[in-house]
Amino acid sequence: MLRAAIHIQNSDSRLSQIHTNWSQLFAATQANSEATTKAQRELLLDYSGAVFRYLLGAVRNEHIASDLAQDFAVRFLRGDFRNVAPEKGRFRDFLKRTLSNLVNDHFRKQKAEQHRIQASITTEKRELAAPETVDFDHDWVLELLRRTWEALEQHQLDNHTCYYSVLRARAESPELNSLQLCQVLSGVLPVESINEAWVRQNISRARKVFATLLRAEIGKTLKDGTPENVDEELVALGLLKYCQ
Repeated sequence: MLRAAIHIQNSDSRLSQIHTNWSQLFAATQANSEATTKAQRELLLDYSGAVFRYLLGAVRNEHIASDLAQDFAVRFLRGDFRNVAPEKGRFRDFLKRTLSNLVNDHFRKQKAEQHRIQASITTEKRELAAPETVDFDHDWVLELLRRTWEALEQHQLDNHTCYYSVLRARAESPELNSLQLCQVLSGVLPVESINEAWVRQNISRARKVFATLLRAEIGKTLKDGTPENVDEELVALGLLKYCQ
């Protein structure tokens, strides 16, 4: 069951929700209780997508990545994260170090096993491929953007706007001019008259809403989600361009 929680079946669903909820984190690392079990399960699911994607990029083998993700879950449940605290730095950074150590341990063990086998059955020396450079922050950014797009889509449904559809069309076809975008949107939106001015106006409004929703998602990852702290995190993740 734990493996099923970590190893999600398709590439899109592997990129599951990611956010650092400190109250949830602390609840998950306290003494055993029904509430703790629920918090642990929710926290594992929140991070499972980024964890698996990072590990898969590092080891380039789905089965090994799944095993390492399982190891990460075991370490989490046994309390390895108990001493993490906001004043010691971002939980995201602590998590990156943990995953990096997992990957390094894997390659050290693999190299040691390879040398043992080589010494006993062959004189041919083979080089062990170095782990591919991966960036957990990149996976984190993808998660935050995915969650923001979902929030924008829900905003469109709740407020009867076209912001998600218009901005998505622009993002997927940046080479189109306003007139061409009108033609694309006319075939998918229930709007009587779509012209270039309408498209430009709705793209501008959609970008403002997207920026607000992205800031909200960033705020959820911080213990103190003040505008200043959100700005700092946006800069650290290279996301400030989406809010300007």
